[in-house]
Amino acid sequence: MKYLALIYIISLSAMATAPEDLESWRIFTKHKNGYKLESSHYIYKLNSPLFSDYTQKLRTIHVPTGEKIKVYKKELIFPVGTIISKTFYYAPQNIGKKQGIDGPWGINKYLIETRILKKDERGWTPYVYQWDMTKKSANYWPYGRKKELTYKGSDFTYFIPDKNQCMSCHISFKDFEKTITPLGPKSILNFNFKDQLERFKNLGLIDSNTKLPSESFPVWDNPHSGDIESRAKAYLHSNCAHCHSPQGPAANTGLYLEYKRKNSRKRGFCKSPVAPGIGSGGRPFAIYPGKPEQSILTYRLKSRKLAIMMPEIGRDLVHKEGLSLVEKWIESLEGDCL
Repeated sequence: MKYLALIYIISLSAMATAPEDLESWRIFTKHKNGYKLESSHYIYKLNSPLFSDYTQKLRTIHVPTGEKIKVYKKELIFPVGTIISKTFYYAPQNIGKKQGIDGPWGINKYLIETRILKKDERGWTPYVYQWDMTKKSANYWPYGRKKELTYKGSDFTYFIPDKNQCMSCHISFKDFEKTITPLGPKSILNFNFKDQLERFKNLGLIDSNTKLPSESFPVWDNPHSGDIESRAKAYLHSNCAHCHSPQGPAANTGLYLEYKRKNSRKRGFCKSPVAPGIGSGGRPFAIYPGKPEQSILTYRLKSRKLAIMMPEIGRDLVHKEGLSLVEKWIESLEGDCL
């Protein structure tokens, strides 16, 4: 059985030839007036997913016959041939549309894009497919595109990423190598133990003898799944830690937001910005305990200006519910920075 290392190297110049249409991947096939999911692809969900302008997402995974996902230090290592897909969609009425498509995503959904990561001997390669709702099909589009939409009365620009922008989030730096890796599905903690990982074992995607951790991220918006601190940390991990970690593109900021990181200056507690500018909003610390209105973190989460907002790409709208969670967590913190 052939596996690559935990972080997978990809040559940014050696992009594989992409199928022109999404159907060629055999993830979804036409069925009646819509689509159905092929039997070798399985739906999965994450406890704390990345916010993307209130889109809903259908996530699927395919593991080649005879291959298994391995577990190493609470991360999932996928075999060569693994295909991970994520389809972004809205309920039509939420964005002022009527026409939708039926499929494994549900009845009458307005599809925006499907992103695919495929692993081969060189590592992971990203592919982006844009949906044409008139033709009810999706074609390969690696160049990026803007779509002007309105979500529940708020105008915004939805950005379909180009292939380089895919890499800007999925890139990791380790041992001076530039690598690409899945985000949400890489961490075993982002899966519900009973509903997801045990199901993977029962399906034969994970070896039956593999010991799985009983802990997992809380569901960020479910108070019954964890206290406010654990849910806020899970939210920040999914939305920020792919850049803000020692291996991420924002490593030089010294602000690290992984779920397991202790409350400290590296997590942002009483941490002054490395390069103060408009991104700080005149606020003194990334996280000012007890004072969300004086914290840079909340300032950037609530901004829609490109030079200020965080994450830098992947959203235009402010995630009001996620911002509220982070504000309440910071407000609950004790201590002072002065």
